[in-house]
Amino acid sequence: CNTAMGMTADEMLQQAMSLHRSGLRAQAEALYRQILHSEPGRAPVHINLGAALMEQGRSQEALECLQRALRLDPDNAIALNNLGNVLGELDRSVEALASYERAIQLNPNYANAFSNRSQALLALDKLEEALSSAEQALRIDPHSAAASNNRGKALAALGRDAAALQCFDRALELQPGWSIALANRSSVLLRLGRPEVALADAEQALRGDPRDARALNARGGALRALQRYPEALRSFEQAVARDRTLSAAHYNHGMTLIDLGQPALALGSFEQAARAARDCAEAHYGRGIALTQLRRPHEAVMAFDRATELQPDLPYARGLALHSRLQTADWRHYDALRLAVIEACAHGQLADEPFSFLTATDSADAQLRCARRYAADRHPIRSPALWNGVPYRHARPRVAYLSGDFGEHPVSHLMVGVFECHDREQVEVTALSLRTPTPGEFGRRVGGAFDRFIDVSNRSDLDIAYLVQELRIDVLVDLMGYTRGTRLGVLAHRPAPLQVSYLGYPGTLGTPYIDYLIADRTVIPQANQASYSEVIAYLPDCFQANDARRALPRPCSRAVAGLPDEGVVLCSFSTTSKINPPVFDIWCGLLSDTPGSVLWLLGEGESARVNLRREAERRGVDPRRLVFAERLPYERHLARLQLADLFLDTLPFNAGATASDALWAAVPVLTCSGEAFASRMAASLLHSLNLPELITATLADYERVARCLLDDPGRLTALKQRLGVQRATSSLFDTARFCRHLEAAYHAMWRRAEGGERPQSFAVDPVLAVDPVVAIEPVAAAGPAAVVTPALPIAAASAC
Repeated sequence: CNTAMGMTADEMLQQAMSLHRSGLRAQAEALYRQILHSEPGRAPVHINLGAALMEQGRSQEALECLQRALRLDPDNAIALNNLGNVLGELDRSVEALASYERAIQLNPNYANAFSNRSQALLALDKLEEALSSAEQALRIDPHSAAASNNRGKALAALGRDAAALQCFDRALELQPGWSIALANRSSVLLRLGRPEVALADAEQALRGDPRDARALNARGGALRALQRYPEALRSFEQAVARDRTLSAAHYNHGMTLIDLGQPALALGSFEQAARAARDCAEAHYGRGIALTQLRRPHEAVMAFDRATELQPDLPYARGLALHSRLQTADWRHYDALRLAVIEACAHGQLADEPFSFLTATDSADAQLRCARRYAADRHPIRSPALWNGVPYRHARPRVAYLSGDFGEHPVSHLMVGVFECHDREQVEVTALSLRTPTPGEFGRRVGGAFDRFIDVSNRSDLDIAYLVQELRIDVLVDLMGYTRGTRLGVLAHRPAPLQVSYLGYPGTLGTPYIDYLIADRTVIPQANQASYSEVIAYLPDCFQANDARRALPRPCSRAVAGLPDEGVVLCSFSTTSKINPPVFDIWCGLLSDTPGSVLWLLGEGESARVNLRREAERRGVDPRRLVFAERLPYERHLARLQLADLFLDTLPFNAGATASDALWAAVPVLTCSGEAFASRMAASLLHSLNLPELITATLADYERVARCLLDDPGRLTALKQRLGVQRATSSLFDTARFCRHLEAAYHAMWRRAEGGERPQSFAVDPVLAVDPVVAIEPVAAAGPAAVVTPALPIAAASAC
């Protein structure tokens, strides 16, 4: 058959295919259509036209071409493979899988179909089958970059990131500069704690395609991990703009097709628009994270809301949206949003991150479920473990503290005295700093408190883990948990015989590689141990360390602090995210019934202040009775804090270091205890100060006790005076005593590990003195747990 161009159809097909291979898809499409106009029964031309249309993002038209090809040639494996690709693009993964399997049935050595089948199985969350299919593709064609990439995606989804990295390396060896593989490798490198290399991969991908939204998101994630938040925000915003533009283009194309009377074709464009919008959800989520870190929570709320609007089941977005609202005291729909997050976590969904979930509920079981899902997703165990299971047999345990908060941070303000007080005949102490140490006198004090202070801020998780192994650390203590800048991935490699969570995060981490959680019987009653993935090491007085050397400057004047000259000062210097409507209702009721009183808050950010004032006015309180304190250097904060009359705690997330500061400043703290660790912290502090009358179990009792105190100013004054006296003699602020208890806990853990015994809950007995310490020796077991008795004056551990 001759065409109008003087070429045969076969010649025209060869030219069209040449144009297609050169990337000139529109020109190839025109020639394919011209051939089919005269010879509509040529199935291979329909297949090629379908491929050209799909590569132009016109999936619905491609689908119709491939369906025509298969009507002409039902057993064409290539057409079936391509049909699967189109169906995958249209989010019809079940049909795509069936199409690939039919292609494989016809051609059992079809490597591309096995590779594509892997991708469909990934979309259906059938991870092991996806991995098997990709591996079968590689057995047939070891040089398939696509199969190596899909195998890497399956391994990454299974939490086997090191093996996934090797697959992406192989894909890039076979197809250098492939932006998809670079973006995938960037994401895995980020999960492996190598953000610098992840950033380089993302930027290389963007050099190939500056508009690749996947690479823009990967670059944003790497910049966020490097705490380069303004740059991360820009990258996510570029991804949002790219996806929004793409979605709009597909939508407009669909509307044009409807105007042309082709609704079937329009459907494909709308589905492509929806896919682009879902991809945009991840970019909005990244924006929300960056905005949160930049202390712009009001904008973060809008970003998370948009993310959940585009993809309602987007991991963690719902919980972080709720948390951002709490950060700005935006309590619209608070009850419904909170209950939705709790219910989603109860059903095993990735609805919230563990730290933000602490503000949603005081249920220890719910927090455990949330932490386990999060740990498995974000911080899975890394195999093989670096520690080989053989004890080091040191004369004294080597303890390493891992933290990014060695400097001007509440954790260091609490712990610096303990670091200094460690008995070097009992323990060898190393600091592994995840951030470059802060300058200044306090930073130097913290840095000088260790036998070794090592800045590991520029090392990957694996490199830090190797360092722990090289140093032959016996007890690796994580001081961060799920707080900002966490590097739990270090512990996921199991570099130390004993791995311990302490102080930074008030709850369970839900991981299989953290052995002990250091607590006390108030924050974790013995009956609640099953709600924690770690074995509990109980300290005798209080879980919280304190620095007896911290300053207590003379109080400043009320005028300097922005307070009125007279009237009761109620305060809560907890972060705004801990304040919620039920607690604020009580506070406003106290203000209404206590003439001249004011409520002194931190009020982080203008949006939070505006919302809190509005909420006070809604409850009949003059907004001017809310006084907002600026952030000040620590000593100046302690000077003003002494002006408060009563510190009002929050629930379900109590004050921790903030409550300790108030008690140090002789300000009574009124708390309401819940069930989980985070909702029992203030009660622990008060028990150690022998102030049980300030601990309540319900919000009704909390309000009643507050009213009693405010109705009797003399009683409140006497309570402050009593606190001032007890502060000097209480175990809460006895740093040396606390340090001996902590060392006894380390020794008890270490002795069990040295003896080849598994971790088991125990309680440290209180010391009788803090003179020079001698070693403790194990004695016979009593009951289910080992007993350790002291050779006084060191603390002992008893069965629990």
